[in-house]
Amino acid sequence: MKKNIIFLFLLIMCLFLPIQAFSHPASKVILSVEGSILQVTVQRNVGNPQTHYINEITVTLNGKKIITQLFFLQTDNTQKVSYTIPSLKSGDTITVLAHCNKGGNREGTITVQPVAP
Repeated sequence: MKKNIIFLFLLIMCLFLPIQAFSHPASKVILSVEGSILQVTVQRNVGNPQTHYINEITVTLNGKKIITQLFFLQTDNTQKVSYTIPSLKSGDTITVLAHCNKGGNREGTITVQPVAP
């Protein structure tokens, strides 16, 4: 009985490990703010960006979700987007979560700096 349980456990692990081997988060989420424009660049190095890509980007402003955008492919190893957020002000905290279609998340955070006179 104990051997059957061990065998079953090993079989299940062998089935799920290959899936995890191909899923990994983006390598980097780069954020910049200029005025009311948020620039997001998600670096994602994969063999085929048309089948393994960032499929969702979520933007939160001061802890409140304000944008969710879905994607169905990537053209190269980066996903670049820009968002206009008219209510941005100095001291606001923006967090961006990038989700891979095969699993894995990467997050980036930026605090809006005062505009230089």
